[in-house]
Amino acid sequence: MFTLGGRLAAVGPIPVHGARHDAHAFAASGLTALLTGMSTAADLGYVGVEGIEFVPFKRCPGSDLDTSQAEFNNPLSKIRAAVE
Repeated sequence: MFTLGGRLAAVGPIPVHGARHDAHAFAASGLTALLTGMSTAADLGYVGVEGIEFVPFKRCPGSDLDTSQAEFNNPLSKIRAAVE
């Protein structure tokens, strides 16, 4: 996990081996406990993951995001881009 400035914020204390989904690795690595009480943002792969506070809105098939959803996603994408 990284700060908004791109610096390393935390490394999970438990290694996660193999090709695993990011959401699984987040929980299995112990990062959930390390980041308790910190604001966290992630991509759509983390929807519903305990310990992740902010994820973008997902467009439903056949429709567009409404204005407020798009306005939320835009700055969130910029935050994520800074550390990815």
